[in-house]
Parts: sequence; structure tokens; C-alpha cells
Amino acid sequence: MAPGAVSSGAPDAFSNIRFDVSVNGQRPSSNQFTIDGVSGNFGIAPGGQTPGASAASSAPALTVTGDTSALAPFNAIQEVEIRTFSNAAEYGRHAGGTISVTTKAGTNAFHGSAFDFFNNRALNANDWFANSRSLSRPQSGSNEFGGNIGGPIKRDHFFFFTSYEGLRLRQPVTSLTDVPSVAFRLAAPAGVRQLLNLYPLPNGPARPDGFAEFAASFANYARHDSAAVRLDLAATNKLNLGGYYNFTDSSANERGAGGLSLNTLDRIFNRSQMFTGHAAFTATPTVLGEIKINFSRLTSRSSDRLDDFGGAVLPAESVFSQPALFSQGASFTSDLNGRSTKLASAANATNTQRQLNTLGSINVVSGQHSMKFGADYRRMFPTIGLRPRELELLFDGVSQALTGSAGRVSLFTRPQSQRPIFIDFATYAQDEWRLSPRLTFTYGLRWEVNPAPVTANGSGLRAVNDVSDPARLSLAAPGSRLWSTTYGNFAPRLGLAYQLNGSGDFVVRGSVGVLYDTANKALGDAFAESYPSLDGTSVFNTPFSFSSTLSPSGSTISVPFSAFDPALKAALFASMEYLD
Repeated sequence: MAPGAVSSGAPDAFSNIRFDVSVNGQRPSSNQFTIDGVSGNFGIAPGGQTPGASAASSAPALTVTGDTSALAPFNAIQEVEIRTFSNAAEYGRHAGGTISVTTKAGTNAFHGSAFDFFNNRALNANDWFANSRSLSRPQSGSNEFGGNIGGPIKRDHFFFFTSYEGLRLRQPVTSLTDVPSVAFRLAAPAGVRQLLNLYPLPNGPARPDGFAEFAASFANYARHDSAAVRLDLAATNKLNLGGYYNFTDSSANERGAGGLSLNTLDRIFNRSQMFTGHAAFTATPTVLGEIKINFSRLTSRSSDRLDDFGGAVLPAESVFSQPALFSQGASFTSDLNGRSTKLASAANATNTQRQLNTLGSINVVSGQHSMKFGADYRRMFPTIGLRPRELELLFDGVSQALTGSAGRVSLFTRPQSQRPIFIDFATYAQDEWRLSPRLTFTYGLRWEVNPAPVTANGSGLRAVNDVSDPARLSLAAPGSRLWSTTYGNFAPRLGLAYQLNGSGDFVVRGSVGVLYDTANKALGDAFAESYPSLDGTSVFNTPFSFSSTLSPSGSTISVPFSAFDPALKAALFASMEYLD
């Protein structure tokens, strides 16, 4: 609803980890969430997936359903402030919008509340597509409930506020997909028939290309439980201390996620923890100092399971069987290149994001000036969980599968999990100068340092010497940084606000500034999908079997290799805004 904000497209149902809103034309990964002043961007993609920009702290910590209760339960929020562009130098690191959340604090009086929102299957009609295929109405319903209570521990000195929120969701789905027709299954050789029988049995018309329709209605299940507590202590007349802690568990089971077959069940489990300590010291009536220290952690575990939904027949015990794959931490996928024809069976894999965020500021009020000086340090050190072995089959339709050959057979290996370390540091100075009762002038300067990431276990990406000519591409010495650190990232800000009438109902605002964006999707993907963290080979138009005999390529690099310009710099944006 904010000016300059648009949806960037419908996200996947439960696998979404992004905040899919573009602000002023910037990427969705360029938005920043803050909770009581500290960063809430410690989300991470589910394990076994490429982390993308979330590896470098460009994703908010959300539940598996995309809910923000992993940052703060709904009834623990006092205020939400949205800035589509800020002329204040204290905000930076991302060039998109800033969503600032302030949590509730206890007072001298005890207060509490409770709520329950529900939606039940009895209140809903059947889906049109389900009716068109004579499918029964699937289970559906949602129940979101919770409460809070706050008050004094010691009147006038020590206060608490605690809250809880729970969600139980049954999301109805009607889906029309392709599966191998009965005739083609019967005509297939025994080995191929075993593969085709992994799919549900068709219940719709068959086509000449070997596919038939499978329509089904079902429910996807999700839940979360989130609890938060905040403590505030007036230690002395000048010193105030406080702390905030949030704990959230969320999980979901989703059929057919992201184009998978309807008998592939994608399971995701998230656990989020956020702790912030705060101290404020009033040196004089016009000078206030603050310091905040935050440690946050989010783990996201995912797996894929095949079941007998729709009459699918699971294979006998073999190297492909799910128990064997899960014991090896491996995965298997097979795609007939149709509508939702990708089977997936994958063992648990876990990605973990950890954040250490420390920031401090000094606020000075002098006459018509309100000045602020501060620094912000953030260290992100995720663990990117990778499955050690992945076998992928791709067929150009059912007809090619009947020949016993696959269009592509790929075997990828990943030697170990990746543990990159990202560090961001910034200092700033700003002043809000009230020139008259109607005119306010804001100006400031921010300085940012964002070095290239390193790895904690020494198995990170390899730097290169030059990217101007692929023929001259060569690896830099082991241990070299991916790119040189830039120390000239200065970001000036300037803004004006003028009240056209005395009541302040009509205000004209204008601002101009420079921002640096540290979001880097390619870098996060490279830690999972680039040599040396990825090895393997692909063979085209070759006979397939469930027990592939492919071997990693050895000394020959036959997988993607990501090369970064040694002179790479943080993205620079100049922005102007005029509002009335």
C-alpha cells in the first residue's frame, strides 16, 4: 500500500523465504527489516536449496508460510513504520524499503488480551476446478490464536511483556497434472515400467504423446508457534536496560511444491531464535547514548518424500529406495518434462543462518538541531547444508522413457557443507535542523565497508585474476579474496519537509541521497552450485538405471564455475523522491 511498492509476483506457497515486494524498482532482496532497531534479515532458504541472496542476509526471518511472527508475534507489535526512502543516514545497507517494527513494553498496570481468528471447511464452497472433475471438497481451515500479558515486576523500575501466537492451517488445493497413461505403462519394458509406476494413476483423458490427466484435491498442512518476552529495567535515573527474546517453530507439508509431482511431499521445518540486549544512558538532558547487541539464529530443514498418493507404486528395496537414499543423505529426481512430472526423493538437509549485530549511537539535541552519531556492525555466518550425492534424470516425454534412454543423466557430488562469513560495517552522522515551525532540513553522511566473504572451513570459492577475457581466466593464489575491499563507499543524504498549513495536514517532502546495496544472489548461489563446492558430470541421450554408474569428473571441471571480478564494488544507487 506504500507509494513506490509493488508485488514482484506470486511466491511459492510454503517454500517462500523472500519478502516479495519491490520498492522503488529495487529487488525484493533489497528490503530491510528491523526489530527494535536491530536487523531482522537473518532468514535462509531451506536446506538442500541454493541460498541465493539469503546467504548474505537479504531475506527476513519468516515462518515457512511467510509469516512475520518469527520476528515478532502479531500481538507483540506496538508500531510498524515503513520507509520507501529515508533521508536519514542511520539507514543503509539495502536500497529498497525499510520496515521498522517496535515491540510492546510493560507498564505499571497489568494488561492482557487474547484473540482467535478461524476459517472452517463448513464455511467454504468447493473449488470450481474440483467440481469440474467431480472431486470432493478437500479439507480446509485455519485457526490463528494467541494472547499477551504485561505489567510491572517492580513498580516504576522493572517491567515485563510476553506474548504467544499459534497457527494451524489446512490449505485446500485442486491440481491438474500430467502422468504417464495406462497404455504406455503397459507397453514399457519392466525397468521403465517401474519408473512410470512411480506416478499416480491417471483419472482423466489420455493423449497421443503418452501423457494422461491426473486431477486431485487435497490439503496442505502448516503450523507455527511463536512466543516472545521483553524485559525493561530502569536501573538508575540515567540508565535503562532491556532485553527481547523471540522463539518460533514452524513446519509445513506440501504436495506438488514448485512443479513436483502430486505424490512428492515436500517437508520444511524452521526454528528461529532472536535475542536483543539494549542499554540507554542519559548523560545530560540533551545527550543520550544507546547500545544494542543482537544474536539471531534460524535453521531451515527440508526433505522430499514419495508416497502412494493417487495409486503410485513405490519401488522395491534398491539403491534408489527412499531408506537407502536417506541413510546416505542423498537425493533422486526424475522429470518426464510434462506438467508437474518431476518426482523427488531427498534426505533431510539443513541450512542455518546466524547473525551478530551490534550498533551504538549518541543523540544530541542543541537548539533547533537534533543530531545523531552512530556505528553498525553485522556479521553473518551461515552454514549451507548440501546433500553429498544427487542423481537427476530428465526425459523428453514418456516416449523417450520407453526407449530406455534419458535425455540427460546427471550425478552431482558436494564434498561438504559451506560456511561463509559476511561482514558489514557502517558509521554515520546526521542532523535534523528545524529552520522554522514549518520547515525542517535533514542532512547526513554514511560510510560503509563491505569486504568480500571468507569461509570458516577453508573450502570456499576460488578467486580469479581477470574476467575481461575468458581465454585468460586463471585462478588466483589460494586464500585470495574474491574481490578487493572498497573503502570509498560514502553515502550523503539530504531532505526537506515543509508544512503548507499551520495544522500540518498538508506537507511537501523532498529528498535526495546515495545508497549502497549489498544483496548478491549470484554469490549465495555459487556456494552451492559452483566448483569447488559442486562436482560431477552430465551425460546426454544415455541408457538410465536407478543405480547410476556415473562417476564425478575428477580433474576436469564439468559443472558451473562462478568467477567474480576482482574489482567488484557494492551496487550504487542515487535516489530522489518528492511527496506531498
